[in-house]
Amino acid sequence: MLANIILKLLCSNIFSIILAIKTHIVIAIIKSYLKFLLSSTNQHGIHSPFVYDLTTKCFYVSSKEVNDLTNKVNDYRKSLLKNTQTIIVTDFGAGSKVFKTNK
Repeated sequence: MLANIILKLLCSNIFSIILAIKTHIVIAIIKSYLKFLLSSTNQHGIHSPFVYDLTTKCFYVSSKEVNDLTNKVNDYRKSLLKNTQTIIVTDFGAGSKVFKTNK
């Protein structure tokens, strides 16, 4: 009886020690990966095609491409602001409390 209690205590302590070590290792791996992501400057070593495309097309965009996209968005915004065409809205819900007409 006493041996079973001692064995249970030892096993529970060993389990909690192993769990703490595993948690510490997982946290260290996550920290290492985040450090790698922050210090990475190129896409070499990426094997997944999806992640490679995401990295090269979204994260490593040159400043010239950013300026080109910004200019396109600003030009489109200006054209929308100049447009005086009325938009007719079909409301299939309970109605709008903000808009009194469908234009």
